[in-house]
Amino acid sequence: MNDTNMPCRRMVITVLGAVAMALGGGGCGASIQAVYEGNVRFEHCMALDAQAEVTPVIRRACWVEWVQFYTYGQTRDRVVHAQIRIQQLNNGSAFVDPPLSGGSDSGASLATVPPGLGDQGASSLGQAGSHGQNGTPEAGD
Repeated sequence: MNDTNMPCRRMVITVLGAVAMALGGGGCGASIQAVYEGNVRFEHCMALDAQAEVTPVIRRACWVEWVQFYTYGQTRDRVVHAQIRIQQLNNGSAFVDPPLSGGSDSGASLATVPPGLGDQGASSLGQAGSHGQNGTPEAGD
């Protein structure tokens, strides 16, 4: 084997490796960029929902555009949230809270009542100290 060809072979292998990495890295970069853009656009639509001065027409357009163009790589809960928001805005409501279970109209939304409390409301939160370690009432309660 000729020693004069060795540096040339190393250079060719290095160049081929760099080209392969550039092509392989470019394929991943596009998907990461698409997911990032979807995340940013989702947060933009959420911000529009939080601003009272934004009309429902603009909010709906944001969510429709997100569902059409930005769902690649997004989690299912985000896609479902966007679809629900579109339905709510189609019905002419700026924001619709689902009714609480139990049928009582206490005025609280699901976001303010922790899961499992139901109609007990937040008043039972202050009684946490009178329960045992496993969550059951101690003797004498």
